[in-house]
Amino acid sequence: TRNCSVNRIVCRQTKREGSSVNTDICFFVKKLDHHISRRFYSMYSRKALEECSMSNVWIVDYLYDHRDRDVFQKEIEDKFFVNRATVSKMLKLMEEKKLICRMPSAADSRKKKLILDEKGYALRRLCQSIRSEMEMQVASSLTEEEKELFRSLCLKMIKNMEGEKENTEGLSSNMKV
Repeated sequence: TRNCSVNRIVCRQTKREGSSVNTDICFFVKKLDHHISRRFYSMYSRKALEECSMSNVWIVDYLYDHRDRDVFQKEIEDKFFVNRATVSKMLKLMEEKKLICRMPSAADSRKKKLILDEKGYALRRLCQSIRSEMEMQVASSLTEEEKELFRSLCLKMIKNMEGEKENTEGLSSNMKV
């Protein structure tokens, strides 16, 4: 095993049959994400998705799954672990595409609840079939036990990363300037 610095990222590489193979978990996750994204967009043309990103799809899904209660921008930031400016821009673009609308909350008019528009519902219906097919392709070579183990390990890593960010934020907010 040797270490190399690529774009300021340190990675472990293992010699295998005369070539170096990156064995970092992050490398595998990124590569899997890349394959999923490419497959997603190849299954349905971007035009059919009206130039929607995968993030738009996940947000539409989340809003649909939580349509029985008010969902606000802050919740999207927290659930998807994305900063406020990025979510704000994403939601604004989703409004322009008529996937969602923002309505004042009955409890606090300063807050705007996020509601799916008709195009948002249509996108969800289209993407349900994409997700089902993608899930089958990604997990077809795994046993049920392996799928559960994978989900468990991913959740554990996500909690670790989110806890790490919270700890870092706590340190910076306690520092005196």
